[in-house]
Amino acid sequence: MNGIIIASGQLKFEKYEENYELLIQAFHKRNVTIQKIYNDEILLKVGYSDLKADFIIFWDKDIKLCRHLENMGYRVFNSSYAIEICDDKGLTALELAKNAIKMPKQILSPKLFFDKLSDDYLYMVEKKITYPIVVKGAVGSFGKQVKIVNNFNELREKVDKFGDDGIVFQELIDTSYGIDLRIQVVGGNAIACVKRKAASGEFCANVSSGGKMEIFAAPKNYLRLAEKVCKILKLDFAGVDMLFGENNQPIVLEVNSNAHFKNLLDCTGINTAEFIADYILQKVNNG
Repeated sequence: MNGIIIASGQLKFEKYEENYELLIQAFHKRNVTIQKIYNDEILLKVGYSDLKADFIIFWDKDIKLCRHLENMGYRVFNSSYAIEICDDKGLTALELAKNAIKMPKQILSPKLFFDKLSDDYLYMVEKKITYPIVVKGAVGSFGKQVKIVNNFNELREKVDKFGDDGIVFQELIDTSYGIDLRIQVVGGNAIACVKRKAASGEFCANVSSGGKMEIFAAPKNYLRLAEKVCKILKLDFAGVDMLFGENNQPIVLEVNSNAHFKNLLDCTGINTAEFIADYILQKVNNG
């Protein structure tokens, strides 16, 4: 048996490469050959592919390539559907809301082609969501495009700096300010949980933004909700970010289809790659 990891040719950074290496090691321990190929090393020849693999781990967001490989009959983990939904926070919110999953109140910006959002539109937003408002890009990772605004002038300034991928306006959950949970799910089961705390003076708890993480024994309702979210979004594996709501009720913040797990391993000693390898081999062997 042999597999392929599809990685982004634009993101050849250590924090990505160390995750690929953990996956490769996990499969080698199970006597499975697996190689890493960057997406820009593959010609997407519509209707044809000469890759040789029993399965593909798609650790990229190149949706067209992922869907092409699925069309060619490869077993792909995660699916193009799951990656596409999770890559856009607006699509994630719509899909989870359809299934009555508790999330922060949010407004999704309209599709724009030329101009920026008008003042009139932003006035409507501030009438529906009380300041401070969390403003984030619909597409983005590691908390790089997440801002808090306290008045209209700040809202106008921050919005104008976003690109054309859409904007999410979100209520601030005071009960979880600067704190969130990352619950790692593989094959429908929550395997690890950490609490992340933002660095001093920061809002985002992402470790890449300076946040710190610690092992956390999440209540069962948090774990079951994370598992339910992954089932809804048809995810083979993911990191589910959750907030603490009123009366300690879980609120889903975001879902990451290609969640980095080296930091989680360092914190908890739990190697997500081992679980992914077992899950994929079980799925492939069972047909």
